[in-house]
Amino acid sequence: MKRTPLVEFALNSSIKSSSGFAPFELNYGYMPRLVSFPTENIKYRGVKEFVQRARANLEIAHDAIIEARVRATYNANQTRAKEKPFQVGDLAYLSTANLNLPKRRARKLAPKYIGPFRVAKAIPETSDYDLELSPELLARTYTSAIPCIIIKGSRAQ
Repeated sequence: MKRTPLVEFALNSSIKSSSGFAPFELNYGYMPRLVSFPTENIKYRGVKEFVQRARANLEIAHDAIIEARVRATYNANQTRAKEKPFQVGDLAYLSTANLNLPKRRARKLAPKYIGPFRVAKAIPETSDYDLELSPELLARTYTSAIPCIIIKGSRAQ
């Protein structure tokens, strides 16, 4: 319970990956600092010990936050499945996330995936695949900055 304010300070002053800002920065517009007290000239021993303990606790909290992030990233990468490469002739579904929809079409009512389409060209090293799309889909443009996702493949019979 004694360290709770310092742990809260450490959490609120650490930059979050989701926003790129620390909560203090978003709430107050600036990053407050733990005041650096000169501990050499303090004549009261109790005050000097408190300042040293507060600094040490803050460093421990920051180290624990970084260690937890590293551990979480490592564990997430351990359970991540390897991509199964597609071969020419396989059937695959195409994500509609980056396709331009016809006018007056609500994205939330559109199917998430369409297909199956036959894989015409496969470069598994770079996860690039060309599909044999229908003329209707070829006429429709898609956002090329983010490639379409191919999932749920199966062997063509």
